[in-house]
Amino acid sequence: NTIDKFTFATEAASNLSPDDLGFARTQATGTGSGTHAYSLGGSNPSGQSNDIIKYSFAGGSDASDVANLVYNMTQSNGHSSETHGYSSGGANPSTRNYIFKHSFATDANASDIGDITISRFFKSAQGANSTTHGYDAGGGWPYKNTIDKFPFSADTNSTDVGDLNSGGSYGMSHHNY
Repeated sequence: NTIDKFTFATEAASNLSPDDLGFARTQATGTGSGTHAYSLGGSNPSGQSNDIIKYSFAGGSDASDVANLVYNMTQSNGHSSETHGYSSGGANPSTRNYIFKHSFATDANASDIGDITISRFFKSAQGANSTTHGYDAGGGWPYKNTIDKFPFSADTNSTDVGDLNSGGSYGMSHHNY
């Protein structure tokens, strides 16, 4: 349940914040605004979660449970636009193809705004985002090689925009613009 921080400016070792998430969790995904980080879903000692947990990048206070995803969800993928966070795919308990959206301006529950092209979970895949779109690639099991893209400007399904060069991928990392 700890919040571990590191600074980009000094490239120093991380340090534990005195703030905490409230309880331990695994297999959650993350989104972030300019001022806050969000932890979505995951598993906790009670089982799968639909919590949206918010904490300030500035620190100085514990995280707060501010809203809920549409369903309990683990192993989904997180994307961030300037104004909203997105959770795509995941497991509940089998793999899913949902795209959930939550607002950074208000602490309101997420809504189901569309679907990715195939069901997959993302602790084995990765997603990324540009300033205008969210992308999901790979995943498993079995391995997937599809690359999906969905716009931040409209609440709609993703489209298949290509394939990974490999026959499929598992355990990838990502980088954003």
